[in-house]
Amino acid sequence: MNLRTPIAAAIAALALAGGCGGAAGAPCESERDCRGDLTCEGLRCAPCEATEACRARGLCRGAGGACLATDEGCRKTEACASEGACRAVEGACRAAADDCARAAECRRAGRCGEAGGQCRATSAEHCRASELCKAIGWCSVNEQGFCAALSDADCAGSESCPATGACSAREGTCVIASDADCRRGRLCRALGSCTLVEGECHLAKADDCRRTEQCEREGVCAYDGTTCVVGGDADCRGSAACKAEGRCKAVPPKQPRATADFGACVKR
Repeated sequence: MNLRTPIAAAIAALALAGGCGGAAGAPCESERDCRGDLTCEGLRCAPCEATEACRARGLCRGAGGACLATDEGCRKTEACASEGACRAVEGACRAAADDCARAAECRRAGRCGEAGGQCRATSAEHCRASELCKAIGWCSVNEQGFCAALSDADCAGSESCPATGACSAREGTCVIASDADCRRGRLCRALGSCTLVEGECHLAKADDCRRTEQCEREGVCAYDGTTCVVGGDADCRGSAACKAEGRCKAVPPKQPRATADFGACVKR
C-alpha cells in the first residue's frame, strides 16, 4: 500500500522530472523539502521574509530551513511596540531596557525595565506611574516582576475604590472585602448599595437607605425589603426638604399625593 501523501508524491514527481523541487512556491511538508534558506509554510516553500512568522515575530532571516529574528524584523512587530521586544538576540526578538521604556506596556502596566530579555517592572516607581495603578491599584512589584495590588493602600488610592468599593488587596488584586469597602463606594451614597453580599455591594437593610443622599434630601430613609422609601414623618423631619421647604409630612408610596414610587415628603 502506498502511504505517501499527495504533497510527498508531488515532491517526488518534481525530483524525478528534474524540476524545481524545493524552490520557492514548491509543495512541501517540512523545511527539509525546501532548498537553501527557504522554509515550509502553508505546504509551500517560501522565503522567511514572506512568512507570518516574520510579520508576527520578526523571524525574517533564513538559516538552513529555519527562520531567525533580525533587528529590522523585530522592530516591525506588534510585540516591539507593545512589549519592547525590538532586538534580535540568538535568533529571537528580545527586549532591552530602552526598548521597554518606550513600549506601550510601560505606560499601561509599569513594565518599564528589562529582565532576561523581557520587559518587567523592576521598581515600585514603574508601577506607581502606570495606568493600571491609577485605575485598579496595581501599584507594587511582585516577585515575578509584574505590578499588582499588594496592600490595601494600593487599592485605596485607585479609581476602583470609590467607583465600586474594591478597596482591599487580596492575592494581587483589589476586591470588595467588607461592608466598610462598600460604604466607601459612590453607589452607597447614590443607591444604598452599602452591604457586601456574595462579593458585591447591594442595598440590603434600612441602614443602607439612611446612608443615601436621597435620605438626606427627600427623607427616603426606610427599607421595604426591596428598595428605599419614605417610611414616616420622622424621615421627612430630618430631611433637607423639611428644613428648606417645609415638606415635613410623609405620604407613603403609591398614595395619591406621593410624587414617586418611594413616597414623598409634603407640606402639611
